[in-house]
Amino acid sequence: MRDFSAAELLDIWERGVNAPQVERALDLLAAAHGLSSDDIASWPIGTRDARLLEFRERTFGPVLETLAECPHCGNTTEAAVRIADLLALDKTDSQHEWHYDGLRIRFRPVNSADILAVIRSGESETALLERCIIENDAPNATPIQHDAFALVLADADPLADITLDYECPDCGGAWTAPLDVVSYVWTEIAAWAARALDDVHRLALAYGWPEAAILALSPARRAAYLERIES
Repeated sequence: MRDFSAAELLDIWERGVNAPQVERALDLLAAAHGLSSDDIASWPIGTRDARLLEFRERTFGPVLETLAECPHCGNTTEAAVRIADLLALDKTDSQHEWHYDGLRIRFRPVNSADILAVIRSGESETALLERCIIENDAPNATPIQHDAFALVLADADPLADITLDYECPDCGGAWTAPLDVVSYVWTEIAAWAARALDDVHRLALAYGWPEAAILALSPARRAAYLERIES
């Protein structure tokens, strides 16, 4: 994975402004790894999210800080998790086999191509599950068996379904909440882009410099110039 310049990251943000979340992740990782979006779309969701977390660690730091509303008292609670601890869950294999109630199903984890196909076609969650089946001894599985298969799929790709533990300091209540890695990382990119554009605006007004020249400044030098504008 390569690092992005400020101008490159701003370009990625601009391309993703009106794009679906899945496509934002594919575009970012394709640029970071020198691959096509189709290549990235074939990765299991857990692998994709692991690479997004690595990007986040390199770009914004090693700790994720999250906020959640306590379901017991309604107060906002903070939680922090180290990315290294999440990456330890990245143990996804390309193929798995499941034996259940006389069935034998060979399958692969869900990937971004599956999700995009289901979104675009308007198909059900069952269609998403069936896309992952490579070989099935019982193609007419009942809905109950599909439910069981969904749990097996989740277990096969732990990083695709991250939950964080919260404990409210006010009421002592404890609960878990999901972490949407794509949404989290994109929110941070969008916040960074807003700050970068503010910096460009202020420095361009003060010095008449073009955007490219301002974005090429190191963060320390850019901050130093901004400080002089304010003084």
